[in-house]
Amino acid sequence: MLHEFGKPPTVETLTDPVPGPGEVVVDVAAAAILPYANEVFDGTRRYLLDLPVVPGPGAIGRVRATGPDIGGLAPGDWVTCDPTLRSRDGAPTPEIMLQGWSARAQGGLRLQRRFGNGSYAEQMLTPAENVFPIGAIDPAEAARWCALLPPAAGPAPARAAALTVREFGRVVLMGGIRDDLALPYMWLMRNSVTVRGQWMYPPAANIELIKLVRSGLLDLGIFEVTEFGLADVQAAVDHAASHPRSFQLTALRL
Repeated sequence: MLHEFGKPPTVETLTDPVPGPGEVVVDVAAAAILPYANEVFDGTRRYLLDLPVVPGPGAIGRVRATGPDIGGLAPGDWVTCDPTLRSRDGAPTPEIMLQGWSARAQGGLRLQRRFGNGSYAEQMLTPAENVFPIGAIDPAEAARWCALLPPAAGPAPARAAALTVREFGRVVLMGGIRDDLALPYMWLMRNSVTVRGQWMYPPAANIELIKLVRSGLLDLGIFEVTEFGLADVQAAVDHAASHPRSFQLTALRL
């Protein structure tokens, strides 16, 4: 539980969540600790987050219980939980929040009133549309599946990737790069390259990523995973901050 920015999270006993219509409770098996988690907790990033809150964006786990209107999920199913929550009112630009992590604007804070608590807990309540079955897995490999939520890249690799786009290509910028990203004007203009921003991926991307893993095209075995128990959450945060390299993953194991 994070009570105050600038103070480490604490381990506490909370009331078990109960799912309502359109909701699912998941027994969390593993949750990724992002390399910049320390900057979220100490307030450096100034994320919109109502406190106190159980932090943690995204999880791998098993369905514990579902709301009365859920038919495609059953207790015991292995699932991945997408932290990108969107308002359900059909607005052209929906309110968005990252569960247990941040909100895009004040509207996202309203979503936190119901789904504020994140994945650094034994159980998590989340909307059914954010829960995606991954099929049976070895429980010992649960943390490795957290690699579906990659760490943020810096401006240098993002720029290098953008410059590989061919003529009439498209560059989509998504993620938490804090510094400006310089792209050469003449290259953009002469190659008719389109650049657009995208705050988080669409829900269907979860299904495509799962397919890539199941087909063997995305090998999760290349990731070096370091696991910590829930009681050692601060040690996990410190480890993630000091190991921000590619293909290294820090995770809580519950």
